Amino acid sequence: MPTQQKRSVLVVDDFPAMRHSIRQLMETRGFGVVEACNGIEALDKLKNHSFDLIVSDLVMPEMDGFELCESIKNDRRTSSVPVIVVSTQTDVRFIMRALKAGADDYIIKPVQGELLDKVLQRAFLSEDIKL
Repeated sequence: MPTQQKRSVLVVDDFPAMRHSIRQLMETRGFGVVEACNGIEALDKLKNHSFDLIVSDLVMPEMDGFELCESIKNDRRTSSVPVIVVSTQTDVRFIMRALKAGADDYIIKPVQGELLDKVLQRAFLSEDIKL
């Protein structure tokens, strides 16, 4: 039986503690994790690596999550990569703006494991994912 390659996720957040928390959640779900502290660093990492998933905060310095989503979805190399936004913003205007920018899903911080599992199942709907 062939071994399945580990999925990779790019976690983008300007707070190290939040990146660490999301890293732990993703690693326990079998993902390899790469971190970036803002959208500019994330785009730089996307130039040299391919990812199966991107999890990004919205409010960050230098390049925010809205701009990052737009850049990812407007690049033919990365446009099909699912983007999950995680944010403390609960206002529906933020949520709608993130979805219009290209986010595939939206989770309000703090990220809860059960909700993350449901979002991951939707993100990889066409694949047989076991969580």
